[in-house]
Amino acid sequence: MTASLKDTDEIARAEAQVAEQRAKLTRSLQAASRSGEKFARKLGRELKPAVTAAVVVAGAAAVVGISVALAKRSSRNKGWRAPAQPSLLGNAAKAAGLWALRALARRAAQELVARLGQPEVAHELVAPAPNQVQR
Repeated sequence: MTASLKDTDEIARAEAQVAEQRAKLTRSLQAASRSGEKFARKLGRELKPAVTAAVVVAGAAAVVGISVALAKRSSRNKGWRAPAQPSLLGNAAKAAGLWALRALARRAAQELVARLGQPEVAHELVAPAPNQVQR
């Protein structure tokens, strides 16, 4: 009879340990979910001004490029001329656009490296294998 009580106590302790581990896992998954959502919101807030600036620079470069092309087309109608040197305005717009894109890429790379350096966030950035089921 003592053996069955001892077995029952061990089973009860094992069930309690399983329930405790399950509760810990649930809390850990909830914390990871909150951390991922917080990271996504923070990344969105930080990158929004940089993306806006890049869009503005790209738009300005497109407008300058179109106006330069239109100016060249109107000057072509006056007769043949030797090809002109690249315009200073076009070169300046191109340089500004490349500078802004380089700054944006550097910022994004720094953020990614910083996030990958944090072990609790790094595993969230890695995509799951195609055969894993998301819950």
